[in-house]
Amino acid sequence: MSQNYDALRSAEASALLGDREKLKTLLQSPETKRLIELLRSQNGDKLKDAAQQARKGDAADLTAMMQKLMNTGEGASLVSQIEKQVPPRE
Repeated sequence: MSQNYDALRSAEASALLGDREKLKTLLQSPETKRLIELLRSQNGDKLKDAAQQARKGDAADLTAMMQKLMNTGEGASLVSQIEKQVPPRE
């Protein structure tokens, strides 16, 4: 995944949001839980604010947080593992 890739606006994200069971499974995966833990440790209370803004349609802060995390070895590995769990575009 490239740094400039906006995963929150992708067709894959839209498809995943439309399938509650797959989304629930993905959110409960160890990789997703670890990714969220890392985001919280790096961003503290700012993560909650960024998530709220993303729900309102402004994902800029959350995207920036993810890009920063993906510059770490662990973050990039976790995102890669999570991507493999996302259903492919049809």
